[in-house]
Amino acid sequence: NSNLKIQFLMHNLQLFIILKNFEKAISYASLALQFDRKLPDCLMARASSCLEMNLLSESLNDCEQLKLIAPDFFLIRFISGKCYSLLGMHKESVRDLDEYISYMESLNFDNLEDLEKIQYSEGII
Repeated sequence: NSNLKIQFLMHNLQLFIILKNFEKAISYASLALQFDRKLPDCLMARASSCLEMNLLSESLNDCEQLKLIAPDFFLIRFISGKCYSLLGMHKESVRDLDEYISYMESLNFDNLEDLEKIQYSEGII
């Protein structure tokens, strides 16, 4: 069953991120994406792992794909903004980081729904 395989791969992916073994995390994310190319949590995890390993073009590819399939994952704009900054692409960096900051500033944490919204958008829940 591909769903069980994906769950197993995603569990190990998160474990390797916690252990800061980003090379293994990227491998597990890539395997999971072979079953489903549109797994938002997996794309975000691989993008952030690639960023940690300074694989900036790979990270940006995942960021751009995720922006298309899950535009509510606003944390991806932080990751792409950081990649663009490291590549010296400051216009793109400012654009993505500004989108991320604007979204964060629009949230009202006194409202439980807003807190749940940001947790969902960042793959926390």
